[in-house]
Amino acid sequence: MKKILPFLIFLIILIGLIAGGYFAFKAAQETDSTVATNKVSEEEKRAQEAAEREEKQDLLVEKIKVLIKQKSPGTSFSLAVYDLNNDEYFGFNDTKAQHAASVSKVLTAVYTYSLVEKGTIKLSKPLGAYNVGTQIKYMINVSSADSWDLIDELVGRDSQNKYAKSIGLKSIDVRLNKNVMSPKDATMLLVMLAKGELISETNRDQLFSYMQNTESEDYFTAGFPKSTIFYHKTGKYLGEGHDNAYVVHDRNPFVLTVFSNNNTAPSLIGRGDIMTSIAEEVYNYFDSN
Repeated sequence: MKKILPFLIFLIILIGLIAGGYFAFKAAQETDSTVATNKVSEEEKRAQEAAEREEKQDLLVEKIKVLIKQKSPGTSFSLAVYDLNNDEYFGFNDTKAQHAASVSKVLTAVYTYSLVEKGTIKLSKPLGAYNVGTQIKYMINVSSADSWDLIDELVGRDSQNKYAKSIGLKSIDVRLNKNVMSPKDATMLLVMLAKGELISETNRDQLFSYMQNTESEDYFTAGFPKSTIFYHKTGKYLGEGHDNAYVVHDRNPFVLTVFSNNNTAPSLIGRGDIMTSIAEEVYNYFDSN
């Protein structure tokens, strides 16, 4: 009996260890299964939310198309929108290069600041009647063509094209007598600026300050509530009326670009009502989501 007792004790301990290991293994399996299930559920939830947003985006686009058809059926419009919270882009007629008018001045400004940060040029460098920094301000804030020409000659148009491609913009050509870009590229340029990906915060904020209270506030501006903070650049040339804005919405910041063209009835004043209505629809979309 004395010999059997230690064996029984050993056997009981062994059985206990085996049982404990088994239950621990099962618990781990259940934990892993729960984690996997939760992970799948989270992925499914995100996919469902993305699908719901896409459906709402499609509805917004269709609503804007109807609005355009009702108000100006003979005008060609392009829409480009970027949801900064969700990193989602949508639009229509938005990828083809079009004459950009003054909207492409933003690229010229960004490229010039990038050269300043590399030490290639200085903002204090004399240029025309002022210096580089002041010419950037006049180019953007009052849309001075003379300032634009001076800066283009200083930094080079081909160099701007190469820079645009280096940051992922695909449909830009700012060479003399060209000046084309797609509404999507105009949008993505502002997206990268908003995210702080291109130039220093100091230079970016200075550029944005020039994109407020500009020479042209008759397109998007009235479509946003008065308290809205936004930075934009319009473009007007013959039958072309464009606006390109980064809107700092409290909950849902976004970038909105609209290009429009009507050479048959080139009334840019009348175009303002449509641009305002589009801006209002897009703002309301982000304000309610």
